[in-house]
Amino acid sequence: MCGKCCHCRTVPLSKGDMERVGRFNEDVDFMEYNVGLRSPVLARREWDYGCVFLDDKRCSIHQFKPLICRLFPYAIYFDPVGDGDECRFTLPDGKEVYIYIDTSCPGVGGGRDSVPPDWLLPLAQRIRLEMALTRFYYDGLTIQ
Repeated sequence: MCGKCCHCRTVPLSKGDMERVGRFNEDVDFMEYNVGLRSPVLARREWDYGCVFLDDKRCSIHQFKPLICRLFPYAIYFDPVGDGDECRFTLPDGKEVYIYIDTSCPGVGGGRDSVPPDWLLPLAQRIRLEMALTRFYYDGLTIQ
């Protein structure tokens, strides 16, 4: 793990992510609201744009890290990016998603192919469901 992705990725947080991380670390203000995404995201350090939980090149909350971080270097989309048929997969609940590998990751290569690992599709389904619940929660809030 080199930590490069922890300097350049916007990480949407599900309500479950916020609860897990919040239980682990109450001292760090780790969430911001991204208006463009209409979602809470993991906060960044101002001095290097790194994740607030990045300690040198290691994640200080590795065992509690957000679902999107667990997915990396894979990325999930609900619509194809370009000609995406070769990236289309069916989740255990029957929903289709498009899964891409981020080739900017220095660890990509080394024998990885177009078949996702066994853990990927169940995690993608969990992310899809948690993010839908999070959006429902935040869209339901009214500011007075």
